[in-house]
Amino acid sequence: MRNFTILFYSIGLTILLISNGCKPEDGFKQQSDFFGQAKYKGSFFKNLPLLSVDSTVAQIQKEVPPKWQSYACESTYYHLTSIYENVSDSAQLKYMDAYDSTFPNDSVRAFTQMIRGEIFMKLLQYDTARACLQNSYDLSVKGNRMVRAADVNRDLARLAARENNYPEAIKRFLESYEVISKMDSNSEAGRTFNILMSLGRAFRESNDFNEAQKWYQKAWVFACGNTKEKSQQVLASASMAENYLLLNKIDSAKIMIDTSFYFQRLYNYNNGEASRYMILAKTYLAMGLCSDALLNFKEAKIKNKRIENKMLISNFDKGIADSYLCLNRVDSALVFFEKAKESADSLLQANVHEQLSKIYEKRGDKSLALFHERENRKLTNTIFNANKVREIGRLQAKNDAEKLLKEQENELKMSKLYWYISFLIMALALGIAVFWIVKQRQKQEILKKEKQIIEVQEQLNKLALLRAEQELSEKESALVDSQKLLELKSLLIKELEMKLSSQNTLSDVQEAEANKEYNQQLQDLKILTSDDWRRFQELFSNRFPGYIDRLNMSYSVLSTAEFRLFLLIKIGFDANEIANILGISSDSVYKSRYRLRKKLDLGESQDLDEFIQKF
Repeated sequence: MRNFTILFYSIGLTILLISNGCKPEDGFKQQSDFFGQAKYKGSFFKNLPLLSVDSTVAQIQKEVPPKWQSYACESTYYHLTSIYENVSDSAQLKYMDAYDSTFPNDSVRAFTQMIRGEIFMKLLQYDTARACLQNSYDLSVKGNRMVRAADVNRDLARLAARENNYPEAIKRFLESYEVISKMDSNSEAGRTFNILMSLGRAFRESNDFNEAQKWYQKAWVFACGNTKEKSQQVLASASMAENYLLLNKIDSAKIMIDTSFYFQRLYNYNNGEASRYMILAKTYLAMGLCSDALLNFKEAKIKNKRIENKMLISNFDKGIADSYLCLNRVDSALVFFEKAKESADSLLQANVHEQLSKIYEKRGDKSLALFHERENRKLTNTIFNANKVREIGRLQAKNDAEKLLKEQENELKMSKLYWYISFLIMALALGIAVFWIVKQRQKQEILKKEKQIIEVQEQLNKLALLRAEQELSEKESALVDSQKLLELKSLLIKELEMKLSSQNTLSDVQEAEANKEYNQQLQDLKILTSDDWRRFQELFSNRFPGYIDRLNMSYSVLSTAEFRLFLLIKIGFDANEIANILGISSDSVYKSRYRLRKKLDLGESQDLDEFIQKF
């Protein structure tokens, strides 16, 4: 983490150089070249006598130009704490005093006061820590070092959270997030993730679990998109799992804590492993898997390296006690409940007293049950009163958070709107320029196109005239053909009429000759219209009075086609002649004859033509 912090502050200093009018190639590159000179064997800081404060400060003052001395002080401190992990608080404070006395400027002072504030906060000297951090914040804002100011504001938020002043903590976290969110997301990835996680934790501690989930979700999405800091996925998924437990979403909690352990193994990231075992144990306990919960609570206590954190140890003991109670091993549970009772966490104490009261009540020890119930109520009342004050602040903080997000959304919308407007203006200007150029060229092309259009139009007119003359000629030819066909049909009908009227007066030889000549002409006729058939029936009725009526009465089931076939057979036409008259094939005539036989109910030995002639 200290190495990450070095990187973050280096990036912050780069931003400060740019904000002061220095380009990266003019400022940061020269700075990097200086501290990486060959005489320093690639790193100025690795050649410093870090354990000797006075010698280190003297060497910085002697060799580093004034404009880079502030950066040298900060980098030296982070090199010291990263190389020597157990540097005492007093040694660190001594460094800060040496910096202030040797380099009396606001930039160095803002840094030293921030470090002092962090150290005093760790020592639980909250008033002193607050004074140092506030001074660092004011100096950072005065010098327009907004990244530094955001860092210090985040420390002030952490301090407020330690004092259970979550509304103040949320307010300051949001202010810090507002600054960092406007910076480059890649360069400020660590800061952004830490603030998102801190906001989730602050809302969770103020019992607003739904709002906490929103910020944890943001942190998770951010971590998944940040491939460089892979440990962020471990931390974000674990926090989401813990918050899902508080929302009583057990299945979601199990999925996320398993995800956290998956990324832990994938990236070999074991920092904070104890807390993840604790969350897994709580999940198993919520699922009713008491033995698994007990094993993981014990594993969490073994993995814990923060022996001095009594509050954390009390949580482990409370979890073990709950697991024993789940397994109905009451005596073992009592041992760990008594240990957990010593916690400084009032809420945990109240829960322990409540459990102890229930245990002693079941055992019949009413005096101890009553004692623990009174302690539980006393602590609960205290927590309730504190929660009422906290709730008011939480609602205000939630409102501030929503307001901030809304403002960011509006800024994003306005930014997009400005971009769209700028784009439209540029596009319009470009369009006007292109239009003017194209218009000049089109003036010459228009005349050419007009001539081409006139020529094409003339050709089209000629083609249209030729096509019209051709269509007219075709229609006239068709009209002549139609007229001839009508004349032929009229002639055939008259001849048919003559045949029918003279059928009784002609001799057999004459009738045969007439029929032969008539049939030859009739075979050339392909079409008989409804009017032709109507005329034919009139002539047929004149020749055979009452025949058609008798046929209709006797065989009403005949279709129109079968009726016509019957009359044509009666006159004496064969199948081919009938096919020519009706304009159908001979096969169709035979099929019609077959259907007609069925309708007339004729036997196999009976002849259709003979039957019709005798009818």
